[in-house]
Amino acid sequence: MEYFWVIPHPDYTDAPRMRDFHDKLKMNDFYLDRSHNIPMRTVIQIHPNEHMDFTDFLFQSVPLFTDKAMKVIWRFDNDFIYKQLILLSPQNSLDKLYYLPFFTRFPPSVILEPSSPHILERSDSDAAPKLKIPYTLPIFHVFFQHKCLLFVRLDLIESLLRNGVRGLALRRADVCAEG
Repeated sequence: MEYFWVIPHPDYTDAPRMRDFHDKLKMNDFYLDRSHNIPMRTVIQIHPNEHMDFTDFLFQSVPLFTDKAMKVIWRFDNDFIYKQLILLSPQNSLDKLYYLPFFTRFPPSVILEPSSPHILERSDSDAAPKLKIPYTLPIFHVFFQHKCLLFVRLDLIESLLRNGVRGLALRRADVCAEG
């Protein structure tokens, strides 16, 4: 089964940047899987931007998806909790609904190499994370060295791209067989 590590696409420079995100939500609740501490819907202010581009995937501390992307994801998996965030720019009167999903989490030990996600983030690096996952899922998180990594199976990626989902970049992940 082929998987990809999903990261924000660097070309979308006009994507929203959240202003009061950490004031409204405590990220430890997301990282420690305490979804019950996060309200069902939260309004987050974003920095004003004349050319705002509400991409379908954002990653600023946590992964966020638009309704367009979530409709595709729900066709593959709907067994997870999610919260809603409304990103609002009062200066420009712009807003967009995003979802904060709590996908299944695998322990950091599923990443066999490299030992640091920072090596993978370098644009000049061709390194692919090597994973040993206990079972296949269409999409999952790994919390590795205080960072949330999002992995998506090839068939779901293809469906997202066919449906015009924008804002994500892909890095191949090598999966070893369990056993």
